[in-house]
Amino acid sequence: MLKTHLKIFIRNLFRNKSQSLITIFGLAVGIACAVLILLWVVDELSYDRFHSNADEIYRVLGRDGLIGEMSVTCGPLAGHLEKNYPEVVDATRYMPYAGATFTSGENMFAIDKGVFADPAFFRMFSTEFLHGDPASALSDLSSIVLTRSTAERFFADENPIGKTLLMDGQSPMTVTGVVADPPANSQIQFRYLINVEVLKYIGMPLDSWDNAAFHTFIQVREDTRIPALNVSISNIMSEQIPGFNRTLYLQPLTDIHLTSGIAHDLSGIGDPKYVLIFSAIALFLILIACINYINLSTARSLKRSKEVGLRKILGADRSKIVRYFFTESVVVLIISFIVAAVLVQWLLPAFNQLSAKTLTIDYASPEIILGSLFLLILTASIAGGYPALRFSGANPVTAVKGIPRRGRSHTASRRGLVITQFALSIILLVGTIIVFSQLEYIRNKNLGFNQENVLYFPARGNFVQSYDRLKHELSNYSSIVDVTAEDKMLTEFSNSTADLHWAGKGNQTDLNIGYSHIDANYLELLDVEIVAGRNFNPDRASDRTAYILNEEAIDQMGLEEPVGKRFMLNGAEGYIIGITKDANFNSLHHQVEPRAYMLLDPTSGNSFQYVGNILVKATSGKTEEAIAAIQNIWQRENPDVPFEYHFLDETIDSQYQTEVRTGKIFGYFSLIAILISCLGLYGLTAFIIEGRTKEIGVRKALGATVAGILGMFLSDFSKMILIAGVIAWPVAWFVMLFWLQNFAYRVSLTVWPFLLSGLSALAIALLTVSWQAMRAATANPVESLRYE
Repeated sequence: MLKTHLKIFIRNLFRNKSQSLITIFGLAVGIACAVLILLWVVDELSYDRFHSNADEIYRVLGRDGLIGEMSVTCGPLAGHLEKNYPEVVDATRYMPYAGATFTSGENMFAIDKGVFADPAFFRMFSTEFLHGDPASALSDLSSIVLTRSTAERFFADENPIGKTLLMDGQSPMTVTGVVADPPANSQIQFRYLINVEVLKYIGMPLDSWDNAAFHTFIQVREDTRIPALNVSISNIMSEQIPGFNRTLYLQPLTDIHLTSGIAHDLSGIGDPKYVLIFSAIALFLILIACINYINLSTARSLKRSKEVGLRKILGADRSKIVRYFFTESVVVLIISFIVAAVLVQWLLPAFNQLSAKTLTIDYASPEIILGSLFLLILTASIAGGYPALRFSGANPVTAVKGIPRRGRSHTASRRGLVITQFALSIILLVGTIIVFSQLEYIRNKNLGFNQENVLYFPARGNFVQSYDRLKHELSNYSSIVDVTAEDKMLTEFSNSTADLHWAGKGNQTDLNIGYSHIDANYLELLDVEIVAGRNFNPDRASDRTAYILNEEAIDQMGLEEPVGKRFMLNGAEGYIIGITKDANFNSLHHQVEPRAYMLLDPTSGNSFQYVGNILVKATSGKTEEAIAAIQNIWQRENPDVPFEYHFLDETIDSQYQTEVRTGKIFGYFSLIAILISCLGLYGLTAFIIEGRTKEIGVRKALGATVAGILGMFLSDFSKMILIAGVIAWPVAWFVMLFWLQNFAYRVSLTVWPFLLSGLSALAIALLTVSWQAMRAATANPVESLRYE
């Protein structure tokens, strides 16, 4: 029996080549796109689960009434937890570091993604050691552990243990370990690790409870009750700093990647909203592809009804007919899955580039086999179930006579399928439009500073020791407008502290403020407006201890007429000399943070030589000349350190790469959804025209015009698209409002994206219908009346 079914199926397949091709292609494209998205979703959910102790590792977070949740904590916390809480087996501080320049013989490279960590790091996190001993790899302050890729850049295949790298041209570091590169699905990313205690020698207050700069990870015993431990550690900060209202709690390691909105978090954090949205897109594409299959199947129902009628007359009951059509659907799906597998392999490199991932697919893995079976069952149930039940219910007498089934229920079901398809497509179109509207809003928003024609490079070597001299030399070039410096890139979250005192503070304690050291002309170079008071004057000795605050800091402090009032930060007392307008140096995902500026002394601040930057504003149209001038001076002053620079506007834009990728993904899959929907619409149009061929002939014989017949069809489909829009718009509004909550500053949801998406879907749908409707309207009425 199965052999007979397959023979009939193959004959039907080749008898309707064009529709069979459209059916298989539509399903294959929908399945392939859904598989690509699901690969992305699975990867997002897999972060950091490979660590053998993953279930026992937690990160310590803080929460207060102003900043909300905060990922960085103070230096002494890790040791305090390990010493005073028996549930804590191990603890490490972890501080990402932008990078440094390393030299070994003639090899010199700028290596990014450095990390300062405690020796316990290797006991807690699963790290494969290729060379060296994990127990002693970070025991010395001059030790450095390299990843395999970093070690190969300097030493090729040679064992580098015991060899020396010169860091930033002055600090010798001994290679004590080589480890495998961290997997892509790890939130803990690095190219080299250095003992965190080194930070004491560059001015970092490791022993201060007031300075939050480290991610604190702990490993607990297996039987630890985390809720109870959260209660125990919650008040540690107020115990160490009386009146400081910040509570501590634990976050599982495996939750870090998909917990967004935490201040000062690690780079590369994902967002659970995207997992939900992308999962919905995958489901949408599967549904649209299945509806497309159903529409194309029902378009052939008149021809297949005679077959069903004959089968029933010959004794086949409904269950056998259901099995036959369901088997046919499964065969179509298996063919579609094979085509989809080919498409996935072909599209995966492009999708990896689009999503900035390194996804792979192993068709022999149990996960892929089970996932494919689940997807096959799901699509077979949706795409095969409806046609099988519908065909099997035909009346044998009317079926053999070729009388099509009519009635409101059948018409409503067909219309409902098309409306569902286009509703899902319109949701994706609305998402695409709003994502790009938000990106355009970000590009055009006044951030409170001028990033145009500004480039920056790290302060290293003589650019630290002889900064004033080299600044003066650079400023003499006609291609350079001005030169300034900062001790830390302000597009990153600045150092922060709660150790604040000011005149009239009273009992207020819940304030955490970011602070930075800047050159006297920093605010002027970036066009940051001073709304009260004045800028720094390096010729005034008192300005060495003076402060400039932004408006957000003043608002949170509740100060009136703040200029001239006393202000103390981390024990350094001075006076407020100026107030700046708020500037969004950080991503617009976050509110402007309260910020304090202090005058930079390049020769006394050790942190400047490690994380400081020099900013240069180039003359408009002379950027290349400015870069050449800087490079010439750099090579003269720092011949052993490679010159690298970045543009400030590109760094600002890089904060929104996730949104840019999301917009592109929305756009591509919206187009694919529309394409598949139009294939289904093509099938439904063929069905309707097939059933109304004689009617069209009669209308033409009675004098109906081509325009009138075309308008009849277009009017019918226009109503369906309008209904689809009415259904889709509220859903899209809710989804995009949910997505826009990622941004502290965002566009308002107006009616235009929704109208534009509806009109776009309508135009595409009508173009699809018009081609077939025009053919029917211009056909010879005599031939139409003869149609059977």
